[in-house]
Amino acid sequence: MKSISPRITFLGIFALFVGPLLLAWLMYAGQVDFEPDETRNKGNLVEPPLPLPVERSATGADDPWQSSLLNHWVVLYPISSPCGASCIEQVTGLRQLHRASGRDQPRIRIALLQSSSADQLLESRLKEIYPQFVLVRDTDNLLHEALAQASQQVGVKSDVFLVDPLGNVMMSYPETEMLNHLKSDLKQLLKWSKQDQGS
Repeated sequence: MKSISPRITFLGIFALFVGPLLLAWLMYAGQVDFEPDETRNKGNLVEPPLPLPVERSATGADDPWQSSLLNHWVVLYPISSPCGASCIEQVTGLRQLHRASGRDQPRIRIALLQSSSADQLLESRLKEIYPQFVLVRDTDNLLHEALAQASQQVGVKSDVFLVDPLGNVMMSYPETEMLNHLKSDLKQLLKWSKQDQGS
């Protein structure tokens, strides 16, 4: 068996100790871009988080923000009018997202945001797709204006928004990527928030 030369052994030991230091320096200097998948959000971060005007979006006992949404993670999807085939497909995908959340399902709400004018036929159809949808009517257009501001903050056209339990828009997603990216971000956020509650 051929023995390893002392020079190769020395170079191996040198690389073992100096390699990690060199990599750390390159990362610090910005020459190497690396971030673990577990800490990387998939959606567009709204910085700073944008408070929704939920106390003014509706009034009375029928206010869904007070009765159903506050203190939950909310996936907020503005419904296009009319809600065509693509809209129904996305809504159905949100139903599957909620169902797939397993034990965390009670902590999540899927809210469908409508304009001020009511479409009873559409509301019935949406409830047929998934009775757990929370239908929110934007009576004075304040919520739509806030979401437009969130899109402007991230600099990307956004079609769905993630709202924290305090009513702040914290992430946004384009429609083409929303389901997979939402699922990934929600999984991490729910995990971290559960750890915070336990500490």
